[in-house]
Amino acid sequence: MEMTYKDLSELAVEVERAGDLSYAATLWFKAADIAKKTVNQDWAITRGEFCEHWHPRLKRKKQTEVKQDG
Repeated sequence: MEMTYKDLSELAVEVERAGDLSYAATLWFKAADIAKKTVNQDWAITRGEFCEHWHPRLKRKKQTEVKQDG
């Protein structure tokens, strides 16, 4: 079964909230590819870019926190 824009965007939201921004970005870009409405395409691309931008920063922050706790 192929996933719809709604399916992918809902999964992307869950993954993003769980903190896996790298995977969330992938899902958002896939959602953008299959979106039929321009507004949905634009939203999904924007969210994907947001996740791509913040993923490395949050990853570094988590690594720093682990070093301080260890």
